[in-house]
Amino acid sequence: MPLNSYTHVKTVLKSNAGSVFLILILIASLSGNVLLTHRLKVLSVPRLSGVRPERELAAVPAIDDNRTRTLIEFAGSQPTVLYILSPSCEWCKRNQPNIVALASAKRAQYRFIGVSISARDMKTFWETSSLPFPIYVVTSPEYLKDSGFGDLTPQTVLVSSEGKVQKVWLGAYEGKEQEDLERFFGVRLPGLLPASTPQTERQASADGL
Repeated sequence: MPLNSYTHVKTVLKSNAGSVFLILILIASLSGNVLLTHRLKVLSVPRLSGVRPERELAAVPAIDDNRTRTLIEFAGSQPTVLYILSPSCEWCKRNQPNIVALASAKRAQYRFIGVSISARDMKTFWETSSLPFPIYVVTSPEYLKDSGFGDLTPQTVLVSSEGKVQKVWLGAYEGKEQEDLERFFGVRLPGLLPASTPQTERQASADGL
């Protein structure tokens, strides 16, 4: 091959290599921008914060353990402690000693009502529950969305006798949430049950529990 032809080919290859390198840089840059944009979108999605205090709470469309449709009204002679739960919620199970203790200590001053956001496994839940207050199932997904409850469980909502939300405690009672709740109601709570593990669940099954 003539020297000038070889030089020309070498120059072309170098030029192409440079172009490929630039293309790779552009692709990496675009990928990074796409990933960053995705992360920003994820971070910008508002977290569910529960129903807002001072909001007037509409009656809850629900069914009771006799499968009877009803509306849970809040305006009345007593304020209501509304406990939002789900049968499959692990934190609801762990928080059960706390809500039982609270309801037992304060049922003379407050009306306690449990509301499940899911009908799944409710038959068994109704049959085995040791909660010292009635449990209903919400029959309207739109209500959960419009009220602000969403699918967060457990939630404890204090509703005044005029039907307005006074205070909301999100999640199981531990840490500052438990301290605030104990201070507000003037009670001492026993704390959460330990987290269940597959081993303890298998042992409970073997023991017939």
